Amino acid sequence: MKNLTKNIHKIYFGIAILFGLIFSIGMPFFNEPDGPYHFVVSSNMVGLTPDISKYGEFTVGSGMANQADSYNNGTRFEKYYLTKIQLTSKSKLPRDFSLSPLSYDFWGHLIPAVGVWMGYHIYPSMGVMITVGRLFSMLFYTIITFFIIKNVKRNKLLFTAVLLSPTVLNQNSSLSYDSLGYILFAGLLSILINALDENKIRVKGLILAIILSILSIVGTKQNIWVLLIIFPIVLFSIKNPLSKYQIKSITKPINLIKQNKKVQIGLLLLSLAIIIKISISLTSKFGGIIHVARRFFMTFIHQYGDNLTTASIWRSWLTSPYAFYNRMPTWSVVAWNVLIILLLLYEVKYVRSKFVSVSAAVLFVLGIIATYYGFLNYGTGTSSFIQGLQGRYFTATLLILGLAVSNKSFRLKVVGSEKYIVGFSFSLIVITNIMLIFNTLITLILGG
Repeated sequence: MKNLTKNIHKIYFGIAILFGLIFSIGMPFFNEPDGPYHFVVSSNMVGLTPDISKYGEFTVGSGMANQADSYNNGTRFEKYYLTKIQLTSKSKLPRDFSLSPLSYDFWGHLIPAVGVWMGYHIYPSMGVMITVGRLFSMLFYTIITFFIIKNVKRNKLLFTAVLLSPTVLNQNSSLSYDSLGYILFAGLLSILINALDENKIRVKGLILAIILSILSIVGTKQNIWVLLIIFPIVLFSIKNPLSKYQIKSITKPINLIKQNKKVQIGLLLLSLAIIIKISISLTSKFGGIIHVARRFFMTFIHQYGDNLTTASIWRSWLTSPYAFYNRMPTWSVVAWNVLIILLLLYEVKYVRSKFVSVSAAVLFVLGIIATYYGFLNYGTGTSSFIQGLQGRYFTATLLILGLAVSNKSFRLKVVGSEKYIVGFSFSLIVITNIMLIFNTLITLILGG
């Protein structure tokens, strides 16, 4: 079992490549959310402007329902792989595809764009462009993830499970920008986990963590920005190249706060006042703090019929990247959440600082709240609940919970044979990824 755990990255690589090939070649086109958009954006980035209306896609939005006929009448290969794509001008596209070089939309499509360009020069059809783009993205992200799992010293099983979940493997084998966010955050967190385990960070690790943090700001969604605060928190809790300077600068004020209750009370009241002031300011344009609070409450308490509500988020952060089409059963969602809890509680306790663990848990929650806040205007913006979010936004952020639960003072722990934990993990991974393929195809062929 020691050898199994030690070589878990090799098992990851085998499973990821196997399902990556199946997803890349066998899954319907646009099976990721906003699929047509990702294809057109990736094409535009390498100077190609495809007219996808020639393939029956008259909007550049989301969904794959238009492919059902080609599956049912046996014309899929001829329609998508043999029919050459026609290029058009950007002015004739049904939406604007101008991207800022400082947006996650731009950076997240760089890798898929290279693959799409390669596919076009192999054979200029939409089917070949998408398939080669998927394969290139899958290989790139799988290799990077392989090294992340290999080098992280703790929460190795948690990293492996999350990064082999149907949601992640499907997004890796697509033209989506999500996978860049997954590896940037996982890479940064792996450095911080190793630093916490050793109680120190070296110059090389510090420089790499700074680079990944900067890349995360331009290459990931805003909810991950909130979680980046964990970097300086970890840095100040361990030995680092700046330790002798930080000790001098923070020891005196910290001691003053600890020794004076009036100062503690004053800081608490000041913090509350600042939080209330910021909350009022942030919610004023959305109807005020009471109205926004009510919408948050209804979002998490009541199940609405819309497919982009809290229920679909719960389904899609691990098992169902496109819940409307994937139709994964509830038991698979529950099983994955049970697995994540087991892996969190099974891990060796390595975090010494309670402040780091509490901060990790708080930041995870704040990341969720911040994302919901960003969707207050989605749709009409006046409904009694918040809609539009998808669970894939939070998939990689689950990894930060490892810092919250693996504190040395946290006594709740799963005790048992590692072989059963590992066996359950990989059994669920294989079964649910097979189910994702089957359910997606069946839903499409049967017309939803």
